[in-house]
Amino acid sequence: MRYGLCALFLSLALLAGCANGTVTVTTSGSATTISSSTVSSSVAATATPTATSLDSIDWLNTSYPDLCQMNGGAKVTVVNGYGPLSSNGVRLHVFDPLFGYITRTNALDVIVPYGCIGHMDTGTTILVYSGNASNPTMVGQLPLAAPKVPLVSVLTEGILGQKLELSGYGFSSPAVPECCPDAWVTDTYTWNGSAFTLSAHQATKLGAQLYP
Repeated sequence: MRYGLCALFLSLALLAGCANGTVTVTTSGSATTISSSTVSSSVAATATPTATSLDSIDWLNTSYPDLCQMNGGAKVTVVNGYGPLSSNGVRLHVFDPLFGYITRTNALDVIVPYGCIGHMDTGTTILVYSGNASNPTMVGQLPLAAPKVPLVSVLTEGILGQKLELSGYGFSSPAVPECCPDAWVTDTYTWNGSAFTLSAHQATKLGAQLYP
């Protein structure tokens, strides 16, 4: 009976120890000593955007410059990524932004892809904003003109080591029809303290036009 009660007591103690921490059991002759230590746990707090950072702006529902030259130079407000339809059938389309550190400050920068859609799309261009939510400043409109094969429509964006890498379609020569880009281009941009410079340019001929 004694050993049965002892075994029951040990089982209950071990269960309690599993719930609360670590249990140490020491047996000496007929005496049994049980001690437990509580294990503390901590949960890392999830970072949330600060009220002044650029990621606190809803970039799909805000105002932009007259990027598509459809509003007489006045700012254009987008709703769910789309601006109003102009009289010539063109509207501004803003895509989901990308956040990162590009301009070598402690403030978060934002990349906003956009296009002018209508009878014929203009391709995707990139805006880069720096500063804070109360004073967002556009510091770049990319891609820049390339010396050989220009990047005309950006499909992917990435931030690598505080450099901005853009990839997309281009034209291998001016003779290629605007409808049918025939090159894949990757441009890398570096911030020099006041503007973006093209630090690397790579173009690959696709061998055939993308669209008939």
